[in-house]
Amino acid sequence: MYNNLLIVDDEITTAFCLKDVVAWNSYGLTVTGVFKSAAEALKHIETHKVDVIFSDIRYTAISATINTRRMLTVTVLDI
Repeated sequence: MYNNLLIVDDEITTAFCLKDVVAWNSYGLTVTGVFKSAAEALKHIETHKVDVIFSDIRYTAISATINTRRMLTVTVLDI
């Protein structure tokens, strides 16, 4: 069984490099989204099941602590 992985980084090139370079499936993970902002990631989480979030700890628009708290409080639909 694979867990759904979300990659969030304001440096979108870095995010896509992480998606393409790391063999996520060997860790039991499937990348289901790559986003450049916490706001985009939050919208995705509201409607999609996400098990793991790989995130940059420094955002230009939002702190990582606030971002994590918001993501943890989102109710995810079981689809």
